[in-house]
Amino acid sequence: QVDSTDIDLVVNAFEEREAAKRWYKAQQLPKSELYYSENMTRRDLTVALYMLAGSPKVELPETSPYPDVQPNDPDYAAYIWARQKGITFGWADGNFHPEMNMHNYSTAAFLYRYQRSRGMMSPGLPTAAPQSRNGSLPGSDESEVSANPWVLDLEEGSAFWRESRWAVQQRIWGYTGDWEHERFFMETTSVYDLALMLYRMEHGGSHLK
Repeated sequence: QVDSTDIDLVVNAFEEREAAKRWYKAQQLPKSELYYSENMTRRDLTVALYMLAGSPKVELPETSPYPDVQPNDPDYAAYIWARQKGITFGWADGNFHPEMNMHNYSTAAFLYRYQRSRGMMSPGLPTAAPQSRNGSLPGSDESEVSANPWVLDLEEGSAFWRESRWAVQQRIWGYTGDWEHERFFMETTSVYDLALMLYRMEHGGSHLK
């Protein structure tokens, strides 16, 4: 078991990724044995958050609120729990779509709502894009774009832009200049991405500078 003291040993991005990998596997979260190769679905993320919450007992409705999910689904309790906690209510078509891949920005939204359900929202959703250290808005010049790649991913007012900026402010995702990994526009969230996000979230954000 990798406990909270492990994060104090992290001194660079590689060690942080390795610590996240060990922590994620220790929690026995979905696809932890496949770490690098698998993309995360709505089922995977919902189950992961349910497990992190301690897999609480849920009063299950006899009739599923989702046409594409049946009460005998092994993860039915996780879906209902997430609905009751306001983490996800499914899609506009009324279905849950458990096998649909997650995007990094929708993953950020799930994490925000999970933290909100735990009463751990301080600060809450930003009402505007975060200020840079020199007081200007990120994206105002080339250096800010380089330092804040998420600026190019989501425009203010677009879906999940506040949740994504919350993730940046909380040092959960997208706050570094790692253009390869820490972007929000990616069409899938890998096991690698989720492990790092959850590890940071559960340890009060990344401690890297």
